[in-house]
Amino acid sequence: MSLGDIASIGEIVAALAVVASLMYLSRQVRQSNLFAKSQVRQRMVEQTHEELYVLMNDAELRGAWRRSTKLSPEAQSKLSFFLAAAMRQREWEWFQFKDGIIDQTVYSAYHEVIAFHLGAHAPETGGPLSAAWDLMPTSSPKSMLCWPTAHSPTTISRK
Repeated sequence: MSLGDIASIGEIVAALAVVASLMYLSRQVRQSNLFAKSQVRQRMVEQTHEELYVLMNDAELRGAWRRSTKLSPEAQSKLSFFLAAAMRQREWEWFQFKDGIIDQTVYSAYHEVIAFHLGAHAPETGGPLSAAWDLMPTSSPKSMLCWPTAHSPTTISRK
């Protein structure tokens, strides 16, 4: 066996090692992506649970949730901050969907939480929270009432 033959065998072994390394790397990237998606979904579940625990443990906030009459300044503030935080979470979920991190099925399920927060499927139909939202001070993010329709899973595209 000549030195050229040994070099050729060495090149073949090196090429096989590169192919094996690329296959291993591909598998690692795929597993890493699955883990990242799993972490995003876990955060979404945790945030939704936190919102429910806040409502469950705060009688004044629960009362403000059900009222459609003028709220006390304290109740208005609590409800306003709660809704702003909840809608920010929904916005984060929308960005995750738009960036392709979560699929439409997952986003659609979490998008339904907006109707729960607003007390209606669409702002134009009204509901307990949209009535309470109208009682909020002008510094409240009332423009978010239009957000659910504009960010519906059926009306947005991933560009």
